[in-house]
Amino acid sequence: GRRNNHGRGGGGCGGGGGGGGELEVDLVADMTVPELKAELKKRKLKVSGTKQVLVGRLVEALTEAQEGEEEEEELVDWDSGQLQSAMRRIQEAGSLFDREMAAARERRREMVERQRRELAEEIASQEAQFREAKEGMERLRALMEEESNALAAAEAQAEASKALEAAEGKAGASGGVNDID
Repeated sequence: GRRNNHGRGGGGCGGGGGGGGELEVDLVADMTVPELKAELKKRKLKVSGTKQVLVGRLVEALTEAQEGEEEEEELVDWDSGQLQSAMRRIQEAGSLFDREMAAARERRREMVERQRRELAEEIASQEAQFREAKEGMERLRALMEEESNALAAAEAQAEASKALEAAEGKAGASGGVNDID
């Protein structure tokens, strides 16, 4: 009876995860040495030793496999339960990052626009100052030209007066012949 059960349930021993872990461990003690060695070989475990050592080794391997499956199931449960939440947080962080980047680009655009306006105003102010200075220079040049013309006229008048005085002086020296009253 038991041997037949083992024959049908032996696949459960080999692969684990099929049905009742305790039953598989209970069946290990009833297995023959060649069956034990075959199961150990499938798991790439050492196949030397007495039947009791082989049973212990296989029971330990099955127990570790069951614990690993339970841990894996817990991990899968955590992953499936937490994955959507984590993905939402990642998407929210991505959205926040996108909004922050858009805000930073807008602040930079506004700063560049403000600097451009300030620079344009400064250029316009300097151009106005330059025009005023140029107009002032042109007025000064016109005044200097007027002064120069007035000076030239005064010099010409002085020369004419000297020439007249000189002419009168010559006439007075010659005896007043050309005196007109």
